[in-house]
Amino acid sequence: MDVVDPNFGIKANLTGLGVSTTVQSGTDEIENYKRYEQFIMFQFIMIGILGYTVMTIGVIGNCLSFSVLSRGWKDSSIYVYLSGIAVADLLTLVTMAFMKADTLSPDMMKMIQIRTQFSNYLIPYFHPLSLGFQLVSIYMTVALTVDRFIYICLPFKASFMCRPSRAWKVVVGLYVACMLYQIPRWFEFETKVSFDKEYNNTVALLAPTELARHYLYRHINFIWLYIPVALALPILALCILNGLLIHAVIKSNKDGKVIGATTENQDKSTTIMLISVVIFFLLCQMPALFQNFIYAEFVDFNVPPNFPYLYFNVVSTFLILLNSSANIFIYCYFGPRFRNELAKQFKECCGRCSHRSAENSYKAATPCCPMYTRRVSGMSATSETELTDVNWIR
Repeated sequence: MDVVDPNFGIKANLTGLGVSTTVQSGTDEIENYKRYEQFIMFQFIMIGILGYTVMTIGVIGNCLSFSVLSRGWKDSSIYVYLSGIAVADLLTLVTMAFMKADTLSPDMMKMIQIRTQFSNYLIPYFHPLSLGFQLVSIYMTVALTVDRFIYICLPFKASFMCRPSRAWKVVVGLYVACMLYQIPRWFEFETKVSFDKEYNNTVALLAPTELARHYLYRHINFIWLYIPVALALPILALCILNGLLIHAVIKSNKDGKVIGATTENQDKSTTIMLISVVIFFLLCQMPALFQNFIYAEFVDFNVPPNFPYLYFNVVSTFLILLNSSANIFIYCYFGPRFRNELAKQFKECCGRCSHRSAENSYKAATPCCPMYTRRVSGMSATSETELTDVNWIR
């Protein structure tokens, strides 16, 4: 999030949040410049290199996950929720990739150029979208856990509560509700275009609106709305439900019984897979809870940013990217059915490619003489096939 504050004098979008700072004089100027260079290099490594590598893998992984999971929509509500999570994670990664483009360069001036010429135009629109998709992923994980809790701990209600048709309604409802919840975010930042006489070009500076600067808005929006609704309550619900699911699995292992409404071992592996997804989700999202609390209570737009907070913000962002990218590996490790379906799709894809390659080779080997074409066109289908086969053998 970028801030342009006239109290700081020189405008320099140097931080991970884009908070403008002043370049002071003398020793303080040199020290401040060195600290920014170190921070930008750290940001480049964590987001520009590792983050974009994770995002690339995540985009491919989420596309593959959706392709596999969509085949099970009619069989189980679990696949509907997992597909919804895959789409939300995919869109989160895409929006973050555009917003974090300035981290692709370790050079301070190049980073400022990317930000003022590209990123700052997109952040006012992509920022609320990204937060909305993250919120969808969070509540989709909660809905998935509730669905599995009912299936495992309340099996007699599973046939009614865990139907795919009901899951679709929940998924659509969550997408709509989460996007409506982010409406105030669309009014938090604005892009101010100005002409830089020193470099003789037009630059876009991102500034918070008066609404975003107001302490009461930040306090209500983050402390009383965003942190409880988007982080604290979902994380608390996931911890409780996940604990109950783990207890059910442990009890099942001790009793030597198969849990769930069916007698297939697949139910247990699916439950363990979902528990792993939730645990990994909690580990990646917990830092974001503290980061948002610090932002709401302690970040002041009118003073230079605190470097430990900026480093923590970069780490928190990387963990969110990791969480949005890694689910396919959990599915493959704990889900035998997912592995089998994924392998089946690869075989089908390879089979289609081999078939097309054989067809192209066959066409290339078939004679293209006009006399041959006229002679063959008068034959029956059987004769054509026989003649083609003979020529292919020869």
